[in-house]
Amino acid sequence: MRPYRVGAVASFVLAVQFLLTLVWIIVSWPPEGLSGLVDAMGAYYRERVDEPFAFAAMNLYNCSFGVTALTLAVVLRRQFSDYPLGTDFAVASITAAATMYVASGVVPLIAAPPLAEAGDEAALRVVEGVSAGLLLAGTMASGFALVVFGVLALNSRRLPTPLCLLIVLSGSIEIVEWGSAGLLVLDPIFGTVWTAWLGSQLWADRVSGATRVELGAAAEGGVAR
Repeated sequence: MRPYRVGAVASFVLAVQFLLTLVWIIVSWPPEGLSGLVDAMGAYYRERVDEPFAFAAMNLYNCSFGVTALTLAVVLRRQFSDYPLGTDFAVASITAAATMYVASGVVPLIAAPPLAEAGDEAALRVVEGVSAGLLLAGTMASGFALVVFGVLALNSRRLPTPLCLLIVLSGSIEIVEWGSAGLLVLDPIFGTVWTAWLGSQLWADRVSGATRVELGAAAEGGVAR
């Protein structure tokens, strides 16, 4: 499969993952509304500790974000190879984020079941807090990468301007998402849109097509940017 198609598939998978996050929010939605959302999502998560398949799926879902995000980042670095500084920073940020996403899933997958079996509720909440902290730290690192890539794509004019601005906005939200329950809802909504949109651009080879035109102009003595 061509690299841009690999990137498109990764982007579409990310869109599905964002949609699943919205499903988690919906099924966890508390009677008191947004103010109790964080606690309700945590409670929904803890209730699955005694269900091996469901608990493993929820934690491996966190890990899967790291795999798809890193795959997409590597493909985009190839598509924007003439912007090495920005793309290197974005890939480094996504690599750090992917590491934390994987850790946020593996730590509770290993530590939580025996604690639940022992009835150690306090320790279980500590594990939950560590996992949530790793997940939100990874989200922040992803946000830095999105802002840089969005600005880079905007300057290069290889993606539609509204898409670039949406990516920058989504990245900005992810950087400060840890501080507001409302942003926990906005992030997957915007994420679903920009990943699906970016995937369609990659699938149609519109991004790499722009790159080939610019490189061709440079070879003929034109201006590449």
